[in-house]
Amino acid sequence: MGSANSVQELSGNVAVVTGAAQGIGEAIARRFAAHGARVIIADKQLDKAERVAQEIRAAGHEAQPAYVDIAEPENVRALRARVRDIYGPVSLLVNNAAVIPFQDFLSVSWDDWERTLRTNVSGTFYCSRVFLNDMLELGRGNIIIMSSVNGLRAQTGLSAYNVTKAALIMLAQTMALELAGRNIRVNVIAPGDILTQVVENVEDEVKALANIPLHRWGRPEEVAETALFLASARSAYTTGSVIACDGGLGAQLYPS
Repeated sequence: MGSANSVQELSGNVAVVTGAAQGIGEAIARRFAAHGARVIIADKQLDKAERVAQEIRAAGHEAQPAYVDIAEPENVRALRARVRDIYGPVSLLVNNAAVIPFQDFLSVSWDDWERTLRTNVSGTFYCSRVFLNDMLELGRGNIIIMSSVNGLRAQTGLSAYNVTKAALIMLAQTMALELAGRNIRVNVIAPGDILTQVVENVEDEVKALANIPLHRWGRPEEVAETALFLASARSAYTTGSVIACDGGLGAQLYPS
């Protein structure tokens, strides 16, 4: 495929990216739009979502902002209705929105636990279920779920987050098996330490970087490249997979 055509390899797709007002979600939305998708910047931070969408349009691509709190089912249903009004049925969904409570296990309250599961797991389930209606209507679809290296290896101080990210892997793999016969693919990305606002919580940057085999933070744009691979025909035979984008962090038993 030549470079002129490859830029438009997502042409014909309406994509919803949740949590797209910043960080990894923003990078994915920008990359998808640059490759021809019509993108919905779905986020609770509507002002930031509007800025991202405006910048994408200024670059000559298609994007619109939309408010959503994925922990609220009525929000998700309203999002689907808005997207259909703007662009039509959705063929590409990136479940990226999540909360990350930094708390020791003994400090996690019932409310904290419930909020994390409701957003990260139930919210992802419900977004997937709602937009699957569009994909079934179209006879094709592609869902990408953002897990984490924390879904593969435990990290202290993040018990609720670890559990939800592990659950998302099993959710995605089950969906992949059940939906394969419907021409719908489902895959997982498991990022490691990516240069987003989350890195601001790192107390000892030197030690943290020393633990990563590539000895640097990942960039949101690098995760977006993985998402582009999964969203495009390049990965046509890939479903139910978990692709790490973590600088080797999840591969090691003990840091050197």
